[in-house]
Amino acid sequence: MRRLVLGLLLALTVAAPASAIHWDPLPPRPGWILAPPPDLSAPAYILFDDQSDWVVVARNEDAQRAPASTTKIMTALVVADFAAFDEMVTISVTAPEAGESEIGIVSGEVITVADLLKALLVRSANDAAVALAEHVGGSVEGFSSLMNEKAAALGMTVVKMRTGVTLHAGSGVLASMLLPFKLGLGGPLAGGRQYLPWIHHDDLIGMYLRVIDRAGFSGALNVCAPAPVTNREFSKALGRALHRPAIVPVPGIAAKIIAGDVAQYAVTGVRMVPGRAGELGYEFAFPDIDSALADTMK
Repeated sequence: MRRLVLGLLLALTVAAPASAIHWDPLPPRPGWILAPPPDLSAPAYILFDDQSDWVVVARNEDAQRAPASTTKIMTALVVADFAAFDEMVTISVTAPEAGESEIGIVSGEVITVADLLKALLVRSANDAAVALAEHVGGSVEGFSSLMNEKAAALGMTVVKMRTGVTLHAGSGVLASMLLPFKLGLGGPLAGGRQYLPWIHHDDLIGMYLRVIDRAGFSGALNVCAPAPVTNREFSKALGRALHRPAIVPVPGIAAKIIAGDVAQYAVTGVRMVPGRAGELGYEFAFPDIDSALADTMK
């Protein structure tokens, strides 16, 4: 019965003509109640019994459509494997902070798995996704391992991407750093000796597309530029791109306040290189920090 419910949850809420509905009521059997098809406004859906593959009702089930978020669909499948729909989930402190698409859940709230799945699949809610991941996997990292195992079990190729700081003026660590640097108040973070793995957003997309196109490629992949720099070197390069001095040191605690959790790489540091990029045959459009920042700041 879980698959029946999931089939309905995956429907999208846009009007479609009633003539497209195909209804095949189940034959009488103990515990089943025959009823007319559900009144859904989705343009395409299919409701079936996963035990017998009996299609109960469908609408435009063969129409070609762009898929929903693969991550959200995989999240729902893993949750269905490990949790009952009526289980109660206590919302953590971190789930409401997921950002972007959300339903506004609050820490301490208690919500059913079914309601969180609806938010996940209909609203593509990131806060609901985090709440479910923490409930099922104990943490987002633990749930990611379950997703990888599920993908492998379904015969999918699994590539674990470890991504450096993405250089984009509109989001992430760089966006949070721009104001003080533009005011001439920027400088190295937490001493500046730690390494900062980075990648231009065009190269990030390029590496992802190359992985998708490369059949059989699997395992771990560092998604970062081939020329790692220290935080001090990064700060000087950003100052050059903005034509501003970059000499004001910023304590680690201040960086975390400014950038939050995304400041981890910038503050603690890790030296990372794209060791397997050669296997993909990928050539970086922006292999050095100066050209990458100059393009990002255009």
